[in-house]
Amino acid sequence: MKGIFLKSLAIVVVSLALSFGSAYAGPAAALRPTISVSSPIVVLDKNAKLIIMGSGYRPGQEVVVLFHDAFGVLTNVPENAVANDRGSWAMVWDMNDYVSKNIITGGVYAIMAADAKYNVFASTAVGFIDASKDPKDWPDWAKAADVKKPEVKPKESGKQKDEKKKEEKKKKE
Repeated sequence: MKGIFLKSLAIVVVSLALSFGSAYAGPAAALRPTISVSSPIVVLDKNAKLIIMGSGYRPGQEVVVLFHDAFGVLTNVPENAVANDRGSWAMVWDMNDYVSKNIITGGVYAIMAADAKYNVFASTAVGFIDASKDPKDWPDWAKAADVKKPEVKPKESGKQKDEKKKEEKKKKE
């Protein structure tokens, strides 16, 4: 009888130890990878930039940032990110070429973090607003975000540039 009790007690202790070990993952536990953006709504103009960040990656892991472009093609952002020693990364995406070539147009896109084989780890949504449209024609979600259309400075003529240079030269003298 004493032997059965000790065996049962041992089984209970081992079971509790195993369940506690799996419930308490501790600091070495793998985090679920995330991806986020500096702004969930971006006005597309020639100066459009987006900061993309992630955490929960293996230190040194290369991360490919993907999206389905305006043509429906899976496209990657030109530069890959690499997770630092804490498993985090950040990058700045200069979207000038993508906007000027209509690879990104107005609408909501999924921005995804993946490995080199395009296995997606995480995704987030970003709404892009076409700056060439009048704000009254923007979608309701863009209007609700109270985003302002960027001001466009008129281009200076050659004569105006020359006059500006002369004024700057006089100020220096």
